[in-house]
Amino acid sequence: MPFGVTWEASTASAFWIQSWHRPFPIVRVPFDTATGRVSGPGDTALMTSTGGFDASEDDGSLVYADGTAEYGLWALNLADALKGHFPSAPRLPAGTSPVTCSLSPDGTRLLLLRTVTSGGREGRDIVLLPFQGGAALAHWLVDSLLDDVSVQWMPDGRSFSYAERAPGGVLLVTVDVRSGLRHTAREIPDRYAQAFMPLSGGGWAWWSGSERREHIQPGDAREAAPLPALEDEVFSGVGVREAPSHNAVASYAWPATYDTLFVDVTALPRGPTIRWAAFGSPLWSLAGFGIWWLGDGSLIAWLQEKEGQSVLYRVKGPGRVERLGVIPRSLAGFSMTPDGRRVAMVTRDFRGDIWLAHLRRTGGP
Repeated sequence: MPFGVTWEASTASAFWIQSWHRPFPIVRVPFDTATGRVSGPGDTALMTSTGGFDASEDDGSLVYADGTAEYGLWALNLADALKGHFPSAPRLPAGTSPVTCSLSPDGTRLLLLRTVTSGGREGRDIVLLPFQGGAALAHWLVDSLLDDVSVQWMPDGRSFSYAERAPGGVLLVTVDVRSGLRHTAREIPDRYAQAFMPLSGGGWAWWSGSERREHIQPGDAREAAPLPALEDEVFSGVGVREAPSHNAVASYAWPATYDTLFVDVTALPRGPTIRWAAFGSPLWSLAGFGIWWLGDGSLIAWLQEKEGQSVLYRVKGPGRVERLGVIPRSLAGFSMTPDGRRVAMVTRDFRGDIWLAHLRRTGGP
């Protein structure tokens, strides 16, 4: 499962989970086989540098992936990306800290979010870059951003948003690009909220980790409501995208087997939800995937189906799926202009191995 809890595994006497947050701890939670209830506190068995594991039935061994990844930011035309024609070097030197990016609606500027260290403290640096290259236009250093959060352009293209920690939950903040002035857009009383997305008319969408559902609140709505889901979905939302017509949102979801990626479109404000596409791949849940609207009302879906390759599909409606081509890189992030011409991408080059760890219990259930 790619968000919140990254992966899960069940054995005869325990439930194993791995958090998405660094340093990716693998935790064993014992349960009573007679009652099926938790019988003791969770114990951290292993720390890794990335996600992905499985446990033996007797809880004596773990197999897991471990290694390092390098991330690079690229800004280019989509046609060149599909041909494999990348610039000689990324916009920023490759590094091992994850970065996220967002391309402005007009395609002239990039927002980059990266981790930096200043004065012995780790913080987040939000950088405004011109698409065509050149020096940074502005910087904003923030030390209270949520883990694994991204920056997003607001629909008007004049400001951007991000999320900060707050005593009672999460604070959504917008920043004017020209003046640098920030103001609080909304406070969400849910400490597990994540994957925030601004909507037109002042609305917001976000994913509730406590409920494992996407919540949406259009600009004219008094309260947020869960995004309607289809019956075969056990995990939905995370990364809602608003249609250019502003009357629908797209999201992705999973069945109980987590072997298929669904792309759903929900009419605003309260549904219904219609299945537009379904993709099956052994790698998308471990690597990357995403959706993006084009100005004509169709969707771009990207997912990794093979190592080192990200496949792009165009979805024009329910069951109307067209394969656009392959970008010969593993993607960790993707942003596109409404006309589909310009893209900003974060590539991820993982170097690692599969490891086997033998565990020895020192006490407890």
